[in-house]
Amino acid sequence: MAEPDRYADLDPDAVGRRIGELLDRLAGTLPQEAWAEVTELTGLLSAVHGAALARILAYARSLPAGEQLAGAIAADPLVASLVVVHDLDPGAHGAAVPVHLGRRRS
Repeated sequence: MAEPDRYADLDPDAVGRRIGELLDRLAGTLPQEAWAEVTELTGLLSAVHGAALARILAYARSLPAGEQLAGAIAADPLVASLVVVHDLDPGAHGAAVPVHLGRRRS
């Protein structure tokens, strides 16, 4: 039996806003050294997820009708939000260029 999609109701916009709120709050309250670790952590997580998504798109493209499959994958609103965050072009043949999610203090 297939596992139900536990993320079916996930709203990528709401999650993105919440992540931003949390990062803003942490940026204003953490000591500089701790904030540097938070930004490194978010950057590393972003890099891993971006690289994995880029591989998934590359694997999809390698299949017969792969460009169609990659386009269909990226047409999903949740996946599309990650494609944008990681600066990936689902139709391109390039590699991921992950965006660092951590914000810097002024």
